[in-house]
Amino acid sequence: MFPLASLNRIPEAVPLVRALLAPVKNPTLGKKLCPICAKRMRLAYTGGGTLEADRCPYCHLVWFDKGEIRFEKGKRLAYGAEKIIEAPVPAETPADQAVLSGDWLTVETALHGVLGLPQEENVELVRDKVWLVYVLVGLCIVFSMGPHSAEMCGLLAKNPWRYFGATWITSIFVHGGITHLLGNGYFLWLYGDNVEDFLGTWAFLELFLLSALAGSAASLLLVHAPNALYVGASGGIMGLAVFYGLTFPRAKLSFYFPIVIFAFRLKIPTYVYLLVFLTLEYVLADRRGTSNVGHFSHLGGAAVGIIYWALTERREQRAVRRTAKTV
Repeated sequence: MFPLASLNRIPEAVPLVRALLAPVKNPTLGKKLCPICAKRMRLAYTGGGTLEADRCPYCHLVWFDKGEIRFEKGKRLAYGAEKIIEAPVPAETPADQAVLSGDWLTVETALHGVLGLPQEENVELVRDKVWLVYVLVGLCIVFSMGPHSAEMCGLLAKNPWRYFGATWITSIFVHGGITHLLGNGYFLWLYGDNVEDFLGTWAFLELFLLSALAGSAASLLLVHAPNALYVGASGGIMGLAVFYGLTFPRAKLSFYFPIVIFAFRLKIPTYVYLLVFLTLEYVLADRRGTSNVGHFSHLGGAAVGIIYWALTERREQRAVRRTAKTV
């Protein structure tokens, strides 16, 4: 809110406020990092003149450069802008609260319920230019199409350096069946588009590959199964998922439970879901290799996701301090 603010350019008050209250869809990067959450701000408004406003799409802080906005005690925005500002805002559920609700069953909720695939909420895709995540999903489909693709492209525990080590990469994209492929493809898309949007294309690829390689290495080192064959992008996806949960703490996942003509929906914070999932992975991890699930691959990828998030936060905080010194 701007309870005591008046703009130097009063005719721009109404379009400015409307732009600031609308979802951030402008892909243009702002000039500064957000001083609150250290994320890159987006250009939220430009009136064609000297007045511009940057807005953080994550914590919604608005930044004006010096001289663009003037604070005067006892005054509000003119031309009816105060009516827009003071419009009631729907109450949001606390980020750390799980909610169970219900509604009529639809084809979409039935599909999500039967397949056990959640939907994401409270995460805004800032720009519509992500593309690498779709390429990665496509590679998973292509590498998994052959009848013997797993044997040819998988990472073999007793010979991990066959084909000059190429299977360390090819094993990421090949999957062991249609269920494995659909599940990993969905979660790669679910988390990946937001992470690519936030990090940028090549940092996103770096995180995905490092997480996947760490997952494969963890499986080779910690599972005593010389005849095991490791396939799938689970390690890379877990790295993306953990980074997603830490970067977007207000994000939630909705799970559907269809019952006859009704569908119950459980909404839980993403980081809570990941914490429970990784705890179960740690408990169920089997060093003898009797399980078909790559528990250590998940844990290894998650570890890289945590480290990458911490390094990213540290780098952004340093950039904020440098920016603050120059303002």
